[in-house]
Amino acid sequence: MYLSKYQQIKSQIAKLLDKLYIPDNICLSCNNYFKPTLQGYVCDDCIASVKANIFEKESLDYIDAYRIFGAYEGALQQMIIALKFKRASLFANIIGDIVKDDFLNFANAVNPDIISFVPVSFFRFWQRGYDQNDIILKALNVDYTFLLKRTKHAKPLALSLKKEQRLKIVSGAFDIKKEFKFNLENKRILVFDDIITTGATAVSIARVLKMHAVKEVYFYFIASHKKHVSML
Repeated sequence: MYLSKYQQIKSQIAKLLDKLYIPDNICLSCNNYFKPTLQGYVCDDCIASVKANIFEKESLDYIDAYRIFGAYEGALQQMIIALKFKRASLFANIIGDIVKDDFLNFANAVNPDIISFVPVSFFRFWQRGYDQNDIILKALNVDYTFLLKRTKHAKPLALSLKKEQRLKIVSGAFDIKKEFKFNLENKRILVFDDIITTGATAVSIARVLKMHAVKEVYFYFIASHKKHVSML
């Protein structure tokens, strides 16, 4: 039976931890004790339980189509939190394994000329030591481009803010890197991001891309705060 590189490493580390008698941890998702393998935040059962969801999607200005993998809750939420705020970079590989087939199916359907991602600010990069969207795309093993840049740092937006308020805050926060500005005419671009709340960030980016003659803009999100309809 074929084992992915991640599974092989996990198995080897699990055997080593058994020999070292490493104590159990409490899973942040189900609150049950588990023996950590590659990481000590979320148990393997909860990771295995993460599935794609179906969402009622609203139209987003400037965006031709978008796909959301799952709900920002449970194990998926805890993995994203650990990746972004606890420097648990290993979750990039775990999340990548989970969403890979879904992402590739969407990418094949929209057939982009360029795949890129929503970049974090320099401040966030300095805090974490990495950009979570960048390293998840690396784990997906797809060709992608550092197309976008942040032009200003914005604090995390409160969930209570209305879409119009969020749009105002993120307006002007993104631009296209200089070397790409005059090479985007009639291109189809797929942008990868971890979370969608109201879609204000995505709309802001799509608007900038369309202003530079991009033909079609697509987005893929790992998780959404929106209520999902059912699981696939």
